[in-house]
Amino acid sequence: MKIPIVMTSHNRPEYLKKVLEGLSKNDNLDKFILLTAEEPGCEENQKLFSNVDFIEIKRTIRPEKFGCNKNTITAINDAFNDYDFVCILEEDVVPSSDFLNFILWGNKEFKDNKDIFNLSGWFNDKDDFADFSDFNDICKTRPAFNCWGWATWKDRWNSINFNNDTNVSWDTQIQRNYINGKNLKEVYPVVSRVTNIGEVGTYTTPEFWNELKQYVDKNHDSFNLSNISNFNLRI
Repeated sequence: MKIPIVMTSHNRPEYLKKVLEGLSKNDNLDKFILLTAEEPGCEENQKLFSNVDFIEIKRTIRPEKFGCNKNTITAINDAFNDYDFVCILEEDVVPSSDFLNFILWGNKEFKDNKDIFNLSGWFNDKDDFADFSDFNDICKTRPAFNCWGWATWKDRWNSINFNNDTNVSWDTQIQRNYINGKNLKEVYPVVSRVTNIGEVGTYTTPEFWNELKQYVDKNHDSFNLSNISNFNLRI
């Protein structure tokens, strides 16, 4: 069975175009299916999705505006009706060229490890490494949840009880109400496999925070590192 990539979108086609371009450069696209969750009213987004020909795609256009929380949670719930493992990419998270390799490896390695809640392709270390190629295959764990290019399993997702407070983003609810209380972890690559380019939109961070923490200028593709399919967890 193919692995679904849930992709939520609203009205930022300039971001979505870059995300789709990044995804199209990945290996193993035949092992995935793209499931869209499109907010209505953005013809540019709809045109971009209609032109996708590099991956199997199943589109959902909302009949009315759901908003970030409802759209994301509904899309993931719908995916888990048919699949046991789901990858999630938002319209402002650009994957590196072996991001899907990381997702495939992580699913195989940790699907039965209940201490791992999710995989996350994002990491931002402002310290300079002498040679990033030395760390290309290294992954670690952290007691946190990051929603920028991530994946999880049905049993772990179904353990979460979300509330309807639209003032608290869905990912913050996961961190506060689930990860912190159960001492769960996520697996991430030391060399980031995604870049968050979102500077405008719902729940985006202030510009200074984006520059300081969110934006990753040191990632797999920026260093022209080779694509790999086997990673190593370093405790």
